[in-house]
Amino acid sequence: CRHRGMVVAEGRGHVTSFLCPYHHWTYGTDGRLLGCPEMDRAVGFDKADHPLPSLPVEVWNGFVFTSFDPAPRQLAAGLAKADAVLRNFHLERATTLDGGVLEGLRWNWKVMMENFNDPYHASRLHGHLQDFAPSHMNEFPEWDDDDNAVVRVQHFTQRDGSFNPTMRCLLPVFPELSEEERRRGSFMLLPPTLAIAVVPDEVAYFIICPQSADEISITIGYCFDPAALKEPLFDLLFEQAKAGVNNFNVQDVHADEMVQKGLHSRFAPRGRYSWQEETLRQFNRWLVRRYRESWPQPARRAEAPA
Repeated sequence: CRHRGMVVAEGRGHVTSFLCPYHHWTYGTDGRLLGCPEMDRAVGFDKADHPLPSLPVEVWNGFVFTSFDPAPRQLAAGLAKADAVLRNFHLERATTLDGGVLEGLRWNWKVMMENFNDPYHASRLHGHLQDFAPSHMNEFPEWDDDDNAVVRVQHFTQRDGSFNPTMRCLLPVFPELSEEERRRGSFMLLPPTLAIAVVPDEVAYFIICPQSADEISITIGYCFDPAALKEPLFDLLFEQAKAGVNNFNVQDVHADEMVQKGLHSRFAPRGRYSWQEETLRQFNRWLVRRYRESWPQPARRAEAPA
């Protein structure tokens, strides 16, 4: 609230206005201050001067992005590689199911992003769980410094592969996929908050929210072609698909925790990348550019008052 900082809205729902529960200042859904009891004696007070803060918004494939920068670079312009992967999934009309929130994950958000899109570990850490998608069968689109997405294409040894013990899709696939798209998946990062995993019958997304330098939470969602939900056994098959992914998650969680612990050591190595870690090189190029743009230059620090 623009009055005393009270949280105006919690949870989720549908409203025509926002009522601050503290002093009943009321705002429209466009942020305008509509009402403020007993402020008529405040000299020079004008409701128009006290709207809720406004942030820029951009919608891409049904995902809503915002920024604290009042004039950010356009996000979609740097997502051509991700658009190419998702085009035939038509996420703008997909059905989304809530996958819950994982709290208290004790590692840095960058550790999460690196692990999520690192194929080098897949055939090693996950072993036979991922025989259908071996580490050496990955394709890495070229990187440009204006890119906003780190993308890799994971080729499968079979048609309609998926991450569960059967190694095959359990649900109806998206109907407009090409034969080639049914023999591959993809993993993509839209840093700093979004990671997307793509298989022929499902697009899963992970919204990564840092709580501190050593802790994150993850909000998970699953996108399906609307027709897939008409499958008579959908609920059962969906639960089986989630359980299959959890077999990977258990191993990844342990790896992320141990990497975070190791990075606290003064002896923590920064090893050479394998060619199968091209996505890590790209992610670090994304990071370095933003570090350089945001970190104060030495000359500016020297000019700062003591």
